[in-house]
Order: sequence, then structure tokens, then C-alpha cells
Amino acid sequence: MKNLPVILLTFANDLTAYLENLKRESYNLNQALEPWEDEYAIKVFREENATTKEIIHAINRFDGSILLFHYGGHADGEALQLEGGAGHADGLAQLLQQQKQLQLVFLNGCSTAGQVNRLLGLGIKAVIATTAHIDDGRATEFAEHFYQKLAKGGTLQQSFAHACASLSFVHTDGPAPQVYPVRGLAIRTEKGDEKLPWGLYYQEDQPEVLDWVLPYQLSLSTFEDAQAYESNAYLYSILGEMVANNESLGEGLDSLVDDREYLDLIIKNFPWNIGAQVAKLVSNDPEMLRPGPKRLEQLANTYIAAGQFLFFVLLSQAWDEKKNGSLSEVADFGRFFCLNPAQFAGFDYIGGFQELCGLLQENGIAPFLPEAAFCWEGLKDKKEFYDAYLFLESIRHRLEKPALLQDKLAGLCEDGEYFLSVFLSALAFLANYQLLTVRDIILCNYRHREAEYRHYLGRLNAHTEARLGLFREPRVFKDFLDSDSIVLLKNLGHLRPYLNLTPFYIDKNAFARDKQSIPAMDLFTFAYCNGGEYIYVKSSSNLLQSPAQGHNLLSTSLEISQDNRNRRLKSKYLLSRHEPGSRPFLVLEEQFEKLKTA
Repeated sequence: MKNLPVILLTFANDLTAYLENLKRESYNLNQALEPWEDEYAIKVFREENATTKEIIHAINRFDGSILLFHYGGHADGEALQLEGGAGHADGLAQLLQQQKQLQLVFLNGCSTAGQVNRLLGLGIKAVIATTAHIDDGRATEFAEHFYQKLAKGGTLQQSFAHACASLSFVHTDGPAPQVYPVRGLAIRTEKGDEKLPWGLYYQEDQPEVLDWVLPYQLSLSTFEDAQAYESNAYLYSILGEMVANNESLGEGLDSLVDDREYLDLIIKNFPWNIGAQVAKLVSNDPEMLRPGPKRLEQLANTYIAAGQFLFFVLLSQAWDEKKNGSLSEVADFGRFFCLNPAQFAGFDYIGGFQELCGLLQENGIAPFLPEAAFCWEGLKDKKEFYDAYLFLESIRHRLEKPALLQDKLAGLCEDGEYFLSVFLSALAFLANYQLLTVRDIILCNYRHREAEYRHYLGRLNAHTEARLGLFREPRVFKDFLDSDSIVLLKNLGHLRPYLNLTPFYIDKNAFARDKQSIPAMDLFTFAYCNGGEYIYVKSSSNLLQSPAQGHNLLSTSLEISQDNRNRRLKSKYLLSRHEPGSRPFLVLEEQFEKLKTA
């Protein structure tokens, strides 16, 4: 899947010759193109107060993906009159020359035909420009008619002809325009000067551009092809990447006789929160065995869980680096986790991961997971990992609008599984790491002996039975980890370096009275804020629907009652070793508050 093609809409106004219809043009063009953006076939980017700096930034940001460049505002044959100064035609043509996907430049300003030869001479396929001064209102109308037809599937030539005919139909017999602010200087348009000034220019040897239409979304498969698609077929490639990262996993693979055993290896070698979602995806649930809305939803859940893990690992490290004074600039960590339920539902964890990677790099800090740099490079260089990220994010948002899924479920499920396999394969290096819950640490300091620390630990790898494998005996070390925490490390024989992922991930039972003997695994992932409390969601639950599933949520404001303590030892809220009425998760609130001010 290629990067989404971009339609770049730019506008600039002038307070001394204000164009009253420019905002209307910006809004209506965007509205006409919205259905295509909703289908994730294109991306529309608007710059409503364009300066030279902002246009350069936008072209650089979407380099290689720009399909159409539109400008509305004051102009002439030599420049665009942008806010803060002119943007010269020669430079604009050279910038746009580098956009190999570019199909059309639409210069909706006065007398812009003087720029056409520059653009066509540098290889731009088609240009819409004007031969005279144009009225502000009619400029907006022309653009609206053109984009409305284009958005209905019209070709470039059909859309241009439709805009010309529509404007002629409305205005030819009408009164002559008076003095209006125009896309140039304010002039009087005399009666009879009503010939349409727009022209569609194209390179003589490339007439095929006249048949260009907006691109439909590319799919790896058609609905008919997907009938033969076998669920989970793409996921096996993840195990190959795991073996490439950790050769010991390859021992004994030849002896496996059941495909399910291969899938189980994938599940067990991912951290719990990712593996638990993969386990649901590859389960024998009938709704997971065929393309459909539930399977598509689970593909998105698995992607979200993996994205959360990358993000929270980087955020945990950045927090530690800030505390140690390694970050030169104050980082506003609060904006990353002070989310309300609606923000949580759409939070872009991979976008946050990318930003945190940049922050560490700017400060010369290597990521705790060196292999994560591959993911960051894939995002920056727009490689297949980037394609997977874009597609899976689009699936996540499509699920909010079921109408967008009609007649596409089979293809989307296959494409979604393919890109999920690409995404998870990039995280296959996690098979080399240990995710542990530290339920308790006991100091053993005997007379005339070196102090030791007994750790009550459990390895957080997912299993089909969804239970935690606590070590039978405490692990004794000369050093110590962090109490009541989820930690990530590479080798249990060497505790340092390790990374503490709490308060973003917690083992609920680490806060229990008799936590050393509770085998159940209740891993929770931080979700959002609710006033002064912090809300977690059970990591194996439906992350897309979690705000509506109270039984899968945990709040840091939870209190323990005397009745529960005395009567129901296994009460879901019986977690504290402290006095009745205490709040066992208060320490998590304290950690978040410190992070806010870090």
C-alpha cells in the first residue's frame, strides 16, 4: 500500500484588499473532498493563512505524495501574494517539479497564466490558471463546481468543463459585476468583460492527464479473491522474524506438527498485552475464523496494544532521562497521558512514539530498545512499517463509521492481517526481552552475610489459559528491581539495565494482601484520566470498546471496605495490605502527578 496521496489546499488573504469568499472556498473544497478522505483514499491538508515558510514545510512534509496543489488568493503572473510576502513563481515551479505524483496545479488567482510555461516546462502535467483579473465570488464558485465534479468521479477535463458551464449558466445573463475585491487589485470590470478567464493547460505529449480522476483506495485483494483467503495465513511470517532475532526459538520447529503450535509460539514470545490480543485473534471463535466486523475489530485491537507498548516504553524511558537530567528541554509529558475518554479512543500511539524517538535523538540518548530505532526509521523513511501504520490507523477509524465497511469487509480483513503481520514482524525483537511483574521484594540481611534481595516474580508472556506463570521460588539477587512494578529487561541473570513501565502497566494483584500466592494474571494498561483519578483497562479486553465496559476498568480512586476485607477474601477489590478504607492504588496517582511536573 502506497502512502496516501495528498491534496494540498493553500490560501492567503490581504487585510488591505480582503477577499470575503476565501474562507468559503477553503471550507467548501474541503467538504467536497471529505468522502474521499473518509474512505482513506486521499489526505486533504489545508493551509488557510499560507506563508512561504508554511508552503515549503507542507511540501516537504508530504514530499513524494502530493497529487494536487491548489492556491486561492491574490496573485499575478510572477508570484503568489502570500501572507507575509510574495512567493515567486520560479521557486514554486521548482518545488513542485520534485513531486512525481503531482497531476494538477490549480492557481485560482488573478492573471496566473504567466506562470503556466514555467510549470509545464519543468514537467508539471496540467495547470489551471487565469488570463485576467477575476472576481472573488466567481473564483470561489468556479473552484466549488470543479471540485464537486472531481469528487463525483469526474475526469480532469470533465470537471473543468463542468465548472465553466456552471459559471456561464449562472452569470452570462446576469448584471455586470461592480467593483469587488478581486484576486489581484480591486478594479472595475466593465460590461462585456465577462469571458471566462480560466484555462486548462497541459503538456501536448501527455493528453492522458485529461482523463485523470481521484484515486480509489488500493487494496491487496478483491472481495472475490478474499473468499479463498485463509484467516491467520499472514501471521506465520512473524515467527520467522522472531527466529531471525532469537535463534534459540528455531530449535525444534521442525518437530511441530500442528499449525496451532506455531501460532502459540508467536503468542508466548510477545509481551502479555500484545500476545493476549494475538491469542484472541487466532482463537477458534467462529467470528475470528472468517472475515467480518469482529475480526476486523480484533485486528485493530492487536495493533493498538502493540502501539501502546512501543509508546509507553519510550515514555517511561523519557521520564527516567528527564529525572536524571539527560533531557535538555522540558518535555510536556502530561499531554501524552492526560487524556479524556474521547481522546483515548483516537489517540495515535505510534505518532507519540515517533515524537518521543525524536526527543531522545535530539538529546543524544539511545533508546532502551535499540531495535526500536528500526521502527522509527521505517516511519521517517516511509517504508513498509509506515504503510502498515497508516493502514491500521485507517481501519481503527473506519470502525467508528460502520457505513464505510459495507461490501469491503473481506478485503479489509485480509489487508489488515497482512499489514498487522508487517507491523508485528517489526516488533519480533521483543522475543529477546523479559517482561516481568515484581510482586514483592524482601530484604534478607543476615549477620555477617552480604545482603540479598528475594524477588517474587512472574514472567508476563501470554498463554492460551491466560494465567500468569509465577516462579515457584523467589529469585535471589544482590541488586533489586522496583516493587509492585512491571519491568522490562533483557536477561534475568543481569538485572541492570531495566526499564520500569509502571504506572503505565500494572499487575493488579501486585497490590493484593497475599500477592505472593495469587497466580491469576490481571495486567492493566493505562487508558485515560477522569477528573483526579486515572483509569486503566484490562490489557486483554476490547480496547476499542473499553470506556463502555466498566467490568474491564480499574480506577486509582478505588477504596477498600472493612466488609469486603472480612467477608470476601477473593473480592475483586480486596487488594490492600493496609487498613480498611485505604486506597491501594494511590501510589500510582502520585507517580502520575510527578510525571506531569517532570
